[in-house]
Parts: sequence; C-alpha cells; structure tokens
Amino acid sequence: MSLSQRSRTALYLGLTEVIADEEAVEEMLSHFPSRDLDEPVTKEFHRAEVADIRVEMADIRVEMADIRVEISGLRGELHTEVSGLRAEMHQGFQRLTLAMVGSMISLAAVIIAAAAAIR
Repeated sequence: MSLSQRSRTALYLGLTEVIADEEAVEEMLSHFPSRDLDEPVTKEFHRAEVADIRVEMADIRVEMADIRVEISGLRGELHTEVSGLRAEMHQGFQRLTLAMVGSMISLAAVIIAAAAAIR
C-alpha cells in the first residue's frame, strides 16, 4: 500500500525529531512506496508469474524436442545423400581407371607396333 505525500511528510517530520540523521530517515522512508507502482510484489502475483514462466518453458521444451526430431531427420537424409554420392564417385573412379588402363594398353600396342615397323 502506497503512502500519500501528506503521510510521508508527517512520518518524515516525526522521524527527524526522534532520529537526528536525515539520511537514516530518508533510508527508512525509502522502504515505504510513494506510488502504487512502487508496491512490493505480492506472493500471489509472484506465483502467477512463475507459473506463466513455467508454462512458457514447457512450450519451449516441446519446441526444442520438435527441432531435435527435425534435425535427426535431416541428419538421416544427409547420411543417405552422402552415401549415394560416395557410390557415384566410386563408380566414376572405376570407369576412369578402366579408361586409363585401356588407353595405356592401346598406347603400349601402338609403341610396340611402331617399334616393329622400324626394324
């Protein structure tokens, strides 16, 4: 409950008669809110806010679980794609190797034929 300016003034004057230190009086009055906005939080309000935060956190946990499932699916797709790419590369390497071996054999045959023709 906030204090009106009149009540705060009365308290200030009364306390300054009892306590000589004005800073101490001002410190004491700072614990009494001067506006409704300065009121301390009630336990009910705090509990309600904490409950709202817990609900939001539960929603975030569900969303995170969904994201994890989605990432897991993407990981599986990526694994499949990489496996397919590896298979394609392996087949390409085999074709390239066969073509090079064939070219080398043909070149060797041409060299042998040229050497035989020279003699």
